Amino acid sequence: MTAGGFLAAAGLHFALADYAGGVEPAAAQAMNAIDNDFFLPFTTGLAALVLATSLLAVRAKVLPPWLGWVGIRLFIAFFTPAGFVAFGLSGIWIIVASVLLYLRGETAAVAPRPTGPGRRTSLASGSAGGAGARAD
Repeated sequence: MTAGGFLAAAGLHFALADYAGGVEPAAAQAMNAIDNDFFLPFTTGLAALVLATSLLAVRAKVLPPWLGWVGIRLFIAFFTPAGFVAFGLSGIWIIVASVLLYLRGETAAVAPRPTGPGRRTSLASGSAGGAGARAD
C-alpha cells in the first residue's frame, strides 16, 4: 500500500514538473492542489506497517515490547495534526526495528517449536500424532 501511494505521488510530481509551462494556470493550480493533499495513501500504508509490527512486538515478543509500545504511539500520532512528525519518526522506528531484527540473528530461526497433543515432534517421526495430526 505504501509503495503504491509513493508511485502515485511520483506520477503527480512528474505531471506537475513535465507540464508546468504547457497547461493553463487553473489546470496547474488544480494539479498542485491534488498533489498537496495526496499524502494519505502512503501515510496510511506506513501507519499500517508500524501498527502490525508493533502488535507483533507486544504480543509475540518478536521485537522488544518497548519498541512495540513506541510504534503504537507512533500509529496514534499518524492521525493527529502532528502526523508529519510521526511520518518522520517512523523512518527512524523502522531502522531501529531492522537493526534489532538483524542483531537477533539466527537464534529465533532454530528455536524449537512447542509440541502438544496432535502435533508432530519431528519430520522423521512419520505419522506420529495419529489421524488428527497436522502437518506444519
